[in-house]
Amino acid sequence: MSAPRLRATDPGVRLSQFADLKWVHCPRCDGPARLAGERLTCLGCAYSEGGPTPNRRRLRELVLAKARPKCPNRRCGAPLPDIGKAVRGGGGDNLEADVRCPTCREVSRHPALALTPRDAARGARRFWRAFYRRGHSLYLARRVGTHVLAVYNVAHLDALEAWLGADLRERGPVAGLTMMARLPRWMKAASNRPLVRKALAELREQAAREGLG
Repeated sequence: MSAPRLRATDPGVRLSQFADLKWVHCPRCDGPARLAGERLTCLGCAYSEGGPTPNRRRLRELVLAKARPKCPNRRCGAPLPDIGKAVRGGGGDNLEADVRCPTCREVSRHPALALTPRDAARGARRFWRAFYRRGHSLYLARRVGTHVLAVYNVAHLDALEAWLGADLRERGPVAGLTMMARLPRWMKAASNRPLVRKALAELREQAAREGLG
């Protein structure tokens, strides 16, 4: 006797309904970071973005916000170090750092980002490249052939697993291009079903192992 075929009905959800919480790669340690609105917090190294700015009095060194800075002295123009000394006094959203040109010895002030001792040991340029890479890549992702299957969070994973894991898929009561209707063909193809199911199972195991909700 053959096993019963799994059926699923399009729940009519939109992708934006899952976007309030995303798990992305931390720009500092590449581990899982929680992105909720504009606030990003890493579970591993406690790196954060979008929250209160650290008080300058507690900072020693800052990484410059601009890549490959140059001395503002028109007669010099030599490359500057990536790390500068924090400007003392007060907090605020606009951190600044003083940098001494190694060529002409002139001190200039530049916009900066908080730099911890761990960042300093790894190198400011490496930190800068990670911080400014294109967007935030999703942490829960698996390659399926030449494609990538990625989810925002466990709720997003639940919805895809129920839909893509089914043998029979039916239209739901909601008209229009729902999230399920917008899924790419390769993801819904019967020939890719075993690979897609395997990728979804691996993502669920990863989320449970690392405590990602």
